[in-house]
Amino acid sequence: MSVLQKLLFYIGVSDEASGKLLGIQRAVDKTCGNAKKSFGGLSSALGGALSAGALTGMIGPARAFNKAVGEVRSLGTGQDALDALQKSAKLFVIQYGGSADEVVRSAYDIKSAIAGLQDTELASFTVASATLAKATKADTGTITAYMGTMYGIFKAQAEKMGKAQWVEQMAGRTALAVQMFKTTGAEMSSAFTALGANAQAAGIAAQEQLAVLGMLQSTMGGSEAGTKYKAFLAGVGNAQKELGLKFTDKSGNMLGMDKILEKIRGKFGDTLSVKESDQLKKAFGSDEAVSLIKLLLTQTGELKKNIADLGRVNNMDKAKEMALSMTSVWGRLSSAWDVVRISFGQRILPTINKVVGALVKFLAYIHKCIEIAPGLTTKIGLLAAGLTLFGAVLGLVGAFLSVAKLGFLGLKVAGSPLVSMLKMLTLGSLKFAAALLVNPITWVVLGIMALVGAVVALIYYWSDLVAWFSNTSWGQGLITMFQDLRQWWDNLTAGFTDGTWAQTLMGLLDAIMAPLRALGNGIGWVGEKLGLINGESPKIEASGIAALEAPRQPQALPGGVAGQISTATNNNGRTVTVGAINIQAERVPSLEEMEEMCYGA
Repeated sequence: MSVLQKLLFYIGVSDEASGKLLGIQRAVDKTCGNAKKSFGGLSSALGGALSAGALTGMIGPARAFNKAVGEVRSLGTGQDALDALQKSAKLFVIQYGGSADEVVRSAYDIKSAIAGLQDTELASFTVASATLAKATKADTGTITAYMGTMYGIFKAQAEKMGKAQWVEQMAGRTALAVQMFKTTGAEMSSAFTALGANAQAAGIAAQEQLAVLGMLQSTMGGSEAGTKYKAFLAGVGNAQKELGLKFTDKSGNMLGMDKILEKIRGKFGDTLSVKESDQLKKAFGSDEAVSLIKLLLTQTGELKKNIADLGRVNNMDKAKEMALSMTSVWGRLSSAWDVVRISFGQRILPTINKVVGALVKFLAYIHKCIEIAPGLTTKIGLLAAGLTLFGAVLGLVGAFLSVAKLGFLGLKVAGSPLVSMLKMLTLGSLKFAAALLVNPITWVVLGIMALVGAVVALIYYWSDLVAWFSNTSWGQGLITMFQDLRQWWDNLTAGFTDGTWAQTLMGLLDAIMAPLRALGNGIGWVGEKLGLINGESPKIEASGIAALEAPRQPQALPGGVAGQISTATNNNGRTVTVGAINIQAERVPSLEEMEEMCYGA
């Protein structure tokens, strides 16, 4: 066999294989298409669920925020105070992060603990407490309770200074004390809770109380520090008699802690022996008081400096500085986005609430209907339950069929010969019947026929049906229900009949369409200049360039490549034609075996 004949043989085999591969490719494409259709329903369902939840996500923050505002309103808070509170809470979370509704909710506790707060004072107390909580790593509830306690202790000073200015000063001093003494806001709150108003009753300034309690917390907790300070104050009066020292000034007011400690140190020295400790215990009446003296006896100079530093704070700049240092820009971004959603939701909630209110009235009407005709309601309920159960069964069947369809897509390709054999064994009558049953058109036709029959029967027996219906108690109840339903519908649609909403909508649409019309006019002008509007088109001329034609489609020649080459090739004036080679074997021969078949063994 010549080289050309071998070439033609190989090409013929390739033509046969390419046809089979094309069939396989088509089967794969069909499989992919079926898979895409099977997953399409799931994608549509998920998309619908996500779009349905979009409204809830949009107005959810506003609902939570308005609920917190409603809680504060329930305490008799005026609208001006509520407006100032909402504005301050939003600005706070934008600057420091956090939850705006949590800030507003803390105002409920402040309003409950502190009576007589004016419009802006409630907002000032709330923001100062939230800032101090952020600065001292305490939760808002703890600091809110702390501010309530401090106001109860220093109420006279707050009234004299002004509540808003006092709370800012207290927040700044507490923040500085936490920073100076390496404590926390929660511990300072525990210390003052244990101390109570004992130091204030003795005329001790707030900055001194903060300094003493702060220095004690270097070796103990806040509650223990407050307890020791309270014990010391309780024993001062008796101690000055027992020790022969005077701890009061000319006016009878108690001296500062630093001065009392200096007098004790002048009598006993920098250290205390066991005997001296017992003497102090007898004088002050408790071990807690002696523990305080031992801890602060040699730190009178530092105590005096701390009192002076705290006394110079008159605002809450220190608290703001500490709060900012603990704030993340990403936390601020998230909180700012929540504030935007709150403000947006508050604008649209009134309209949504009207619609929801109408739906609530409709549900109340449904309840009324149930009360009017309980027997009919039971029958309808049973029917609805049956339909729901039937729908659930159909849904399970549909889900099973969808899963089976996806699972057998591969088998459909791999087992196509088996499928063909099974199809040949199926009876034609059974195929026809099954096609009718699974065809939706069959059920539609049957449904239409049933509907037509029902309408004909309804017309024929209409007079008897009306008479029977009017004489039943449940029928009269239905008539009452429909009358109420019509009245409810008329009330719901009354707001849409005055034309105001339509005029507003048309004005909005006109404002939106104005720039679009201007853009359309500009496009039209460009089109006229280019000759595209009046049926003309730009003409491109170039010498020596032929007109553009549509791309040619490749045409498959009959007989394949081998047929064409064999027909067009001449060997010594004779036409050499290679016919089709059909190979039937249990397996596909290799290329070497094919050559042996052509050349001979």
